Amino acid sequence: MFHFLLVPLALTAIYASDLDINAYQSGNSLLALCESKSVADQVQCIGYLQATADEISFDHLIGRSPICMRHDVTGNQLRDVTVNYLHKHPDDRQRYAAMWLPQAFSEAWKCE
Repeated sequence: MFHFLLVPLALTAIYASDLDINAYQSGNSLLALCESKSVADQVQCIGYLQATADEISFDHLIGRSPICMRHDVTGNQLRDVTVNYLHKHPDDRQRYAAMWLPQAFSEAWKCE
């Protein structure tokens, strides 16, 4: 019944195994992706940031996050906020991005 799902799933697994993907980004690795001229790196940077922003927005909706991110925030804005934050807070570059991204986003999008 679900055989039609096996081919795309298998292809995804094969393709993903050839990529060098680090699911847990440090500030250094994320900064390198976000400042890269490579389209693939930019896609990975913005994708990571959009996924994080989606989680933070969901957490806000259910009352677990004080960050009031607007719904019209673009991937490029997320990238700019992240890069600016890391330049202002170089000590956070060694830490996992999930540890400091909420702070970076809360500084950019404060609740009123």
